[in-house]
Amino acid sequence: MAVKAEPGFCTMQCARPLSFGIATGIVVALFMFILGAVAMFSGIGKELVLTMSTFYIGYGTTLLGLLIGIGWGFLEGFFCGYLIIWICMKLNGRGKS
Repeated sequence: MAVKAEPGFCTMQCARPLSFGIATGIVVALFMFILGAVAMFSGIGKELVLTMSTFYIGYGTTLLGLLIGIGWGFLEGFFCGYLIIWICMKLNGRGKS
């Protein structure tokens, strides 16, 4: 049974879970790459990357670490983006049962 939301709640007419998941995956992957690259070349944010590497296995301030971070970022961004749109569609009663 779908829960009806108020008018105007999640009114993205063209939002599709797969498309939104891919888009957010790309954005998070780009963020992980930029953060790692800045830390690698300037040292700024190196502690943050080190802290994040305790959760994202393999992420670090090396070329291989950046590539692994891109993969982790895409996976996390895709999953979260897909889930957000899927929940939004369920709340609006537009999701398939």
